[in-house]
Amino acid sequence: MPVSADLRIDLGRRILGASTHITHWTNREKQFKYHCEIFEKWVEKSDNATDRAITYSCNELATAIYISPGEDMGDHSPEKLGVAIQERLQEYNVPSRVFIDPAHERGTWLAFYINGETWAGERLRPSQAIPKLKTVAAETNLILMEAGRIDAWMQ
Repeated sequence: MPVSADLRIDLGRRILGASTHITHWTNREKQFKYHCEIFEKWVEKSDNATDRAITYSCNELATAIYISPGEDMGDHSPEKLGVAIQERLQEYNVPSRVFIDPAHERGTWLAFYINGETWAGERLRPSQAIPKLKTVAAETNLILMEAGRIDAWMQ
């Protein structure tokens, strides 16, 4: 399946495609309320960083950091970038885990997955993502609270 620029569309397609047999939930409920359950039970998964990140974010009270490293990383490793992002999120009391795809020839991009959904809906260059980490942390707590996965605002 080709990947579009909008990660939410890609994930939504996979969830709706895998859940056509479920008729008691609306498509909206499938995508926004039961997406983790559907992803876990019925979406055909690969052993790639994206699917591992989605699964992790469905199962943990944390943010999954997905990194697709390109040749523009230079001497910097994707692991080093991931650790830097993890440390910054931890400053805001948000646990996280890094998932890295194999390197490719295009530019580096990353995504954040929270509660089974991609945070920004689009690929972010590291230069776009780093300044938004405080927002990612705040929204992680908000999303998990709205989903009923945490009881109160985490300090």
